[in-house]
Amino acid sequence: MRTYLITYDLQHSHTAVKQHLLKKGFYEAIRLPDGTTLELPNTTLLVEADSAKAAGELFLKETRAATLSIGSNVQRYLVTASTADCSGG
Repeated sequence: MRTYLITYDLQHSHTAVKQHLLKKGFYEAIRLPDGTTLELPNTTLLVEADSAKAAGELFLKETRAATLSIGSNVQRYLVTASTADCSGG
């Protein structure tokens, strides 16, 4: 598994979606080599997955689950490989 950075824009329910994603294995912080933790911007998360495609699919699946009653929410998102350590999240 690799770590992937996902940055995204949502139409609504930002806090609820982020809290749901954090419960589903996404991380909001990076552990730096010196042991300190750096929080990511509000609409950026890390996740471990087998591929960028799998990370994006997981993000969409969990975002939809978090907003099931109100419908589509993701305006756009970008997934890229990261060398970050998720253990800081």
